[in-house]
Amino acid sequence: MSTDMSGSRFAVISDIHGNYEALGKALKLIKKQGIDNILCLGDVIGYGADPNKCFRLARKECSIVLMGNHEAMLIDENQKRSSLCEESFSWTKQTIAKEVLDDLPLLPFSHEEKNIKFFHASSDNSLNNWPYLKEKDQIIDSFKDCGNVCFYGHTHRPRITVVGDEIIDFYITQTTECEVDLSKEKCYINPGSIGQQRDTKTDLSFAICELNGDLLKVKIERHKYNSLRAFLKTKYQGCGKNNALYLVREKWRKRLYESISYWCKWLYR
Repeated sequence: MSTDMSGSRFAVISDIHGNYEALGKALKLIKKQGIDNILCLGDVIGYGADPNKCFRLARKECSIVLMGNHEAMLIDENQKRSSLCEESFSWTKQTIAKEVLDDLPLLPFSHEEKNIKFFHASSDNSLNNWPYLKEKDQIIDSFKDCGNVCFYGHTHRPRITVVGDEIIDFYITQTTECEVDLSKEKCYINPGSIGQQRDTKTDLSFAICELNGDLLKVKIERHKYNSLRAFLKTKYQGCGKNNALYLVREKWRKRLYESISYWCKWLYR
């Protein structure tokens, strides 16, 4: 697949995390817009119930798939992990297919095309270095020497940071568009997560971009998907209840899904 960014539209996705329901919905929405050039910033596996299916589909449909920290964990297990991540890692390690595991070391840590740079977490990722760029100054410092446009993921929160005469920095909870003049400004874009958001909404997110000369158009889209099915699969066929609940962000939705899961558990045994 071509990765020529100039004069064409492209999509950037990140942090799929084994959520096949979310990935399938995102790819359908992207392709419906006539976009074939899709770049993935990593963390295709981990947390969700379908790491193998997601990894194979991402490798098929994306022009580039980067190394994420959850891929790196399976290459080098000597990394600090939260209790939630440990549950996910232990289950994924037992579930991952050999051909997927063999493919992981081939993933690049970064990608560059037409002076646009792509990373999973920051500009200096390695097998054991995956910082969370949560503060505005951290984002600017990490990418200050990386050109005018950088994409990164890892935080699971869609965000756009524009640096010019002033700094504009905002999180995105609903579909949002902006234009950036790259002759005057730099832009750092986090498309959020396909498979496990960490803000207030369960909805998936991804970025649709178009570069024409110095004008960059960015739209970060938020969409609903079959999160109930993803929840049930993670709870009963994946790494368990804790990760399933973490997938769902709204309190009312957590209560509803837990109630539904009691009556549906026999479907997933």
